[in-house]
Amino acid sequence: MTTTDKPHSPDRSRAGAGASAKAAEIAREELPTVLLVAALGAATGALLGVLLGHLGLGVLLTVAGGLGAGLWQRGRGAAARWRLGATGERRTGRLLGRLQRRGWTVLHDRRLGPRSRANIDHLLIAPDGTVFNVDSKMRNGKVRYNARRNYLRIGRTSGYQLVSSTLYESERIAATLGREVGPVTVRSVLAVHRAKLPAWRTIEIKGVRVLGARQVRGWLASQAGQPSARGREIASAWPSSPEATASRKVTHE
Repeated sequence: MTTTDKPHSPDRSRAGAGASAKAAEIAREELPTVLLVAALGAATGALLGVLLGHLGLGVLLTVAGGLGAGLWQRGRGAAARWRLGATGERRTGRLLGRLQRRGWTVLHDRRLGPRSRANIDHLLIAPDGTVFNVDSKMRNGKVRYNARRNYLRIGRTSGYQLVSSTLYESERIAATLGREVGPVTVRSVLAVHRAKLPAWRTIEIKGVRVLGARQVRGWLASQAGQPSARGREIASAWPSSPEATASRKVTHE
């Protein structure tokens, strides 16, 4: 890794850019299947129109069948999941961007290395040098949490599934920064969209703090100390050039 002499230069990467690029890539691969399903839907609508013996209704059913089937197939593929993930990252990015006014370094969609398939949704360095890896998640479903058993489940996703990629990323961030500035502790955070987390409970699984996306900025701000030379050193150690379009996450939960 290289260093930069502009520790607080504005980040020019875009939150969710890597996930959006991946979604577009997968969508191109899924297009033949989408078109085939749309054609089958149109054929079904046309057949129904013939059976009903009504030309106008047949045309309408053909168009509706094709569009409906195509959209249904498009919405159930892997590209749709990546598009949803990109939406969550963009929303989190907008929420975290205001911390830059307080002297934070806020980076989005950063690849972990030139040959790595993993990327960081949001990397934040507080003015005092505290480093946070914030991972965006879009989740629906009931939240079940048992602190004593170290158990978390949101909908059909287990806590381990939720935090496994986050922990891997945090380890790599610590290793990368450690080579430049010595030992660094990276704190891991999940920013959860959609699922309603109990505001009165502290949720932490395997050392990862789990928060509703709108709570993250305030919680981060409460964890930071006073600006320091160490903070400036750590902020300058992470490459500032965006690599979002080439990044790919190991798992996009």
